[in-house]
Amino acid sequence: MKNQTFTASIWQEDDWFIAQCLEVDIASQGESEESALENLIEALELYFESPQPSLKPVIRKFEAKKGRYTKMTNRTEFDDELRPEYDETLLKNGIRGKYTKQYAAGTNIVRLDPDVAAAFPNEKAVNEALRFVLKMMDEAKHLARHAD
Repeated sequence: MKNQTFTASIWQEDDWFIAQCLEVDIASQGESEESALENLIEALELYFESPQPSLKPVIRKFEAKKGRYTKMTNRTEFDDELRPEYDETLLKNGIRGKYTKQYAAGTNIVRLDPDVAAAFPNEKAVNEALRFVLKMMDEAKHLARHAD
């Protein structure tokens, strides 16, 4: 299997270190940063390993009741998913649907890497550069058609 480079975000929660792969939705834990990363590497290797069943798989149909476990009861303060480091007061002043019209109009937001963004003073300069690239691509296709 070919080696591939991944990026991990590692943080500590209580006595455990958590390592999460940023490219693939896989995470692991360990008692140190190193062991969390080693466990993440093992989890990724297992994830990408081709399945080798020891027995022929059995395929069966079955029935399940819908909505059987959807009733929410006995909620506690620990059921809130908002982490303590987030400032809840900043979230309360949000305006629902603030960007709906822009989204519906097809606004595309592209995040530029810092080195690319540094080369352009503003949005207009980025658009001009991209239009120039598109024009050069069209001219190259035109030349290639006439060269044959």
